[in-house]
Amino acid sequence: MEIKLSAIDQVWVSNIPEYKEDKIRNKAYISYGDDNKWPNYLYGLYTDVVTLNTCVNAQTDYVLGNGIQNDFEVNKTGEMFSDLLRKCAFDLSLYGGFSVQVIRDLIGRVSEVYWLDFKNVRTNEKHTEFWCSDSWDKWNSKAIKYPAYDPEIDDPSSVLWVKSFGSSVYPICPFNGAVISCEIEKSINKYHLNEIKNNFCGNAIINFNNGQPNSEQKDEIEGLLNQKFSGDDNAGRILISYNDSKDNAVTVEKLSEDNLDERYTSLATRSKNQIYGAFRISPQLIGDTSAATGFNTQEYLESFKVYNRTVIRPIQKILLKAFSKLYDEIIINPFSLE
Repeated sequence: MEIKLSAIDQVWVSNIPEYKEDKIRNKAYISYGDDNKWPNYLYGLYTDVVTLNTCVNAQTDYVLGNGIQNDFEVNKTGEMFSDLLRKCAFDLSLYGGFSVQVIRDLIGRVSEVYWLDFKNVRTNEKHTEFWCSDSWDKWNSKAIKYPAYDPEIDDPSSVLWVKSFGSSVYPICPFNGAVISCEIEKSINKYHLNEIKNNFCGNAIINFNNGQPNSEQKDEIEGLLNQKFSGDDNAGRILISYNDSKDNAVTVEKLSEDNLDERYTSLATRSKNQIYGAFRISPQLIGDTSAATGFNTQEYLESFKVYNRTVIRPIQKILLKAFSKLYDEIIINPFSLE
């Protein structure tokens, strides 16, 4: 008797766009990631991954401290500088850069400043020109072109564009090393949601009891099964087989769970810690006391001292240096628990 065993090859289908910077034919700007989608992908992670969402929001709040001294309006919509600074701090925390539109009056003075969503802005290699569009994912997207802000040139409308670090055209994502960890956390949540929806049906071995198919038939069967039932979207799905007779029925045998709950818990904790590490933030600073006995004010203040010195103050310096080109001295009131 010839016995053959076969395992379904797991196909890795990645929705992570490759980060690369390409010159586009007949276009002056540089592509921001694969198909120009990298910043949109990062924003999607922010909306889907709770740990990333919390870290970005917390870092933005800490950067704003206890508010701006002598806050003032920056445009005709009544927006205050503190509101503008919050949006820029958010973009800096998520993308590693920010941009604003600078409007001058008839005699060349800065009269208004508007926030530009960083994911909607593209630039040329030398950062002398910028293009803004909210539909870069479309093949026929239309963009508005602006010159770079220059204090010596009285352009009616220009763009002040800033990146935190990176030798490439666009900034390196601040949590670049934890992007895969964000994907893992998102997939774990998705897996458990689908497992609940599908009544917690476990993994199974499917035995086809109607003879040995040829190689092409095996490949087709395995491909169809993999397409339909593997991955986080299909956690715990029930298989239904339509058979000619009972003698040729497909039998299904459940496999042991092999401590899946512990494995997922360990993986989720590891992913969360890697995201914390990417932001160099202590879990206690964002209200995560799962690994501690509670909230300790002294421990919090000691953690914040290090975080403020190594992360928050450098970000504040980037923001204040950029806006010093537009306004007189701006002071951010230091953060305090009170």
